[in-house]
Amino acid sequence: PHYRIQPNEAVDLIRGAGGVPVLAHPKLVGDDQMVEHLLSMPFGGIEVFYPQHNEEDTARYSDMAKSHGLLMTGGSDFHALSTRFPEKLGVVTIDDDLAKPFFHPPKALE
Repeated sequence: PHYRIQPNEAVDLIRGAGGVPVLAHPKLVGDDQMVEHLLSMPFGGIEVFYPQHNEEDTARYSDMAKSHGLLMTGGSDFHALSTRFPEKLGVVTIDDDLAKPFFHPPKALE
């Protein structure tokens, strides 16, 4: 069993610990209206680059990030060697320019 908390509680915990809350793999939410609702919470970023996102998904989530003033992140969803995609670490990457704000976050994210 997993301990479950509400998204707003998770965002508050992450911010309280000095972190930047990021909405991970939004396509897996399965409902972009729900993604928009979640982004009304004080998230700092959204995972735009993800193995299960096609070009259209990436463009849509990039637009959402821009319209909400969020950082754009990416993830490989790599969970160790297995038959699950991706099979190797580093298959999904993001441009270094997208990572820089995490080291010097805008005042709104502090």
